[in-house]
Amino acid sequence: MVSPTTLAERLLDALHQTNSHDLPNQVLSLQSLINLLDMDEATRLDAVGREYLRRLRAVADKIEGQVSFLKAISSLARHVPKMSAIDLPDLFRELQAEARSVLETPLTWSVHLAVHTVKGDHDLLYPSLGDLLKAMVECVSPRTAKAVHIASSRAAERTVVEMAVSGLGLEKRAAIMGQRSEVQLARERLRLLGIDLHVGAARSDCLSVTLTFSPSDA
Repeated sequence: MVSPTTLAERLLDALHQTNSHDLPNQVLSLQSLINLLDMDEATRLDAVGREYLRRLRAVADKIEGQVSFLKAISSLARHVPKMSAIDLPDLFRELQAEARSVLETPLTWSVHLAVHTVKGDHDLLYPSLGDLLKAMVECVSPRTAKAVHIASSRAAERTVVEMAVSGLGLEKRAAIMGQRSEVQLARERLRLLGIDLHVGAARSDCLSVTLTFSPSDA
């Protein structure tokens, strides 16, 4: 009898071509057509027609996000982690720099690291942190300023890294955030590294994620 895990791996492998090439190409074609409609026909559309075009673009953008998720999951199934020492201060400086360029949300940062080094695969750990941060800061009022709090510690021979974002109403979004595709993808990346991910409300008006590294990788 084939185990569920083996079956899932076979199904992902069989869908690799579709998820990595066929679907992304179709989405690109759809978005290109929408752009042509917008450039060539928008001025001739009435208010209702422009609203339909706006809705069509919104649907295409949502499909693009879902296809990107499927592509990443398919690629993840083939990824073999390359473990090495990762410097946490450097990692979070890199994250801050990227956040300034890709997020519209104004952020202030507070970083307190009792542990400075962990073992992992940078190509899995770093994008996971980026996806988690994006999900938290955009969960409520994406353009409203928020504060990011980073901490690392040791507990029972395991390294614990917490990333929390404070902002009005965030603690009410913990359950919903856990369902976002980028959070699910981050969870699967981290699972490959033996890292447990917990999403929750750290305190009032604060949403947090906690990464607990396995003892062998701490």
